Amino acid sequence: PAEYDLVLGKGRDLPLDFSLWKEQARSRYILSDAKLPFMVYINDRGRIDAVSENRLKWTLAPGSEIVSCPVWDAEMIYCSTADEKILAVSIAEGRVVWSRKLDGVLFGSKLVFAGNTLMAATSKGWLYRIAKNGRVDWMMKLPAGVYAVPAVRNNLVFVPAQDGILYVIDLNMRLVVLRIQTGKMVGSSPVIADGRVYC
Repeated sequence: PAEYDLVLGKGRDLPLDFSLWKEQARSRYILSDAKLPFMVYINDRGRIDAVSENRLKWTLAPGSEIVSCPVWDAEMIYCSTADEKILAVSIAEGRVVWSRKLDGVLFGSKLVFAGNTLMAATSKGWLYRIAKNGRVDWMMKLPAGVYAVPAVRNNLVFVPAQDGILYVIDLNMRLVVLRIQTGKMVGSSPVIADGRVYC
C-alpha cells in the first residue's frame, strides 16, 4: 500500500506497527540466527526489511525479485536476483556493498559457502566461485543447467545437473574429478554422509 511505502521511505530505525507491517509484508524468506542482530524479511517483490522490537532498522529495494533463499555471515547477506545478479548487502547499514552479474539465475539453487568464498550454480550451467569481496575467482561451464543446491565437502563441490549427472569438482584444481550417472534429472540437493552421496 502507498501509505506503508511512504513510511518506509522516510529513513532508518523507524517506529513500526509490527502487526500492520506483518499483515502487509508478504514475506517470502525470513532470516534469523545468532549472526543477525534483527529479523530480516524478504517479500515477494524483492524488498528487504530489517525489523527489531517494533522498529524498522532499515529497508532496501534492490530493483529485482530475490529468487532463492539468501545466505549470510556476520557482516553481509548474499542474495541472488531474477536479473541474474548476486548482491552483497551490509547487515549493519542495509546497503548494497557489491553486485556481480552472472550468466543465468539461481532458480531452485542457492548460494553456498565454500570456506571464505561463495559457490553459485546457475540455470544456464555456469558454476562460479566468488570471493566475499565480489571478485570472481573462477567460473566453469557445465553441460547442463542446475536447479538444485550444490553441496560442499572439504575441497570438493557436488553439483547436481539437469542432464542426470552429479558433477564432482575439485575447488583447488578447478576440474571435474568425477561424474556420477544418476539415471534421471537431479532436482534435489545432494547429501553427503558416511562416505556416500544421496540425491
